[in-house]
Amino acid sequence: MSTAPASNHAPARSRNSLMKAMVYYNYGSPDVLKCEEIEKPAAGDREVLIKVRASSVNPVDFHLIRGKPLFVRLMIGGLRKPKTARPGFDVAGQVEAVGRSVTLFKPGDEVFGACRGAFAEYACVIEDNLALKPANRSFEDAAAVPVAAITALEGLRDKGGIRPGHKVLVDGASGVWVRLRCRLPSRSGLKSLPCAARGMRTRRDRLAQTTSLITLAKISRRAGSVMT
Repeated sequence: MSTAPASNHAPARSRNSLMKAMVYYNYGSPDVLKCEEIEKPAAGDREVLIKVRASSVNPVDFHLIRGKPLFVRLMIGGLRKPKTARPGFDVAGQVEAVGRSVTLFKPGDEVFGACRGAFAEYACVIEDNLALKPANRSFEDAAAVPVAAITALEGLRDKGGIRPGHKVLVDGASGVWVRLRCRLPSRSGLKSLPCAARGMRTRRDRLAQTTSLITLAKISRRAGSVMT
């Protein structure tokens, strides 16, 4: 009785088990980003697997991809190379599957929140980091909120210790998360006074802001290739 020789090749993975995602294996400019087919994640006990409908680019993505300032590398691990090769935090989409301990969401729910690896067709998100998307808001609107809103809320509530009746002076009220800082107080029984300069103070400031915006635009264009 003869047997067929064993194959040296691993069995091909099903197309249903793969997804497109942005990855990077070295720190640097947006040119280090690559769109690759990788294993589709599976939801853990307290995780929700969502089909990504929209994601947004934040300055945090800019810093993590560049690996600068250097303390960022210490925060995320990977002094020479990124330990987590999947960029993207803000995400919005539809629930595809839920872990066995998830109680707040079910398949089909439209949600938004924060996770690692949002620049992909699918992403796993911890249940506590998700919320139902308001029906009157688009996925794009929802995906622009999480990191900026959390930053504003933590700054006011956790670091600032604000309470109803306090008055808040918001300096430099021009960025997205700072605008949220202006709106959050009014919803918490507080009074806010926003202020901002008409222009950047120096040529160096203007150049730095322009460079950052160009870089974020490049990251956004590359991340957009996942959805096409």
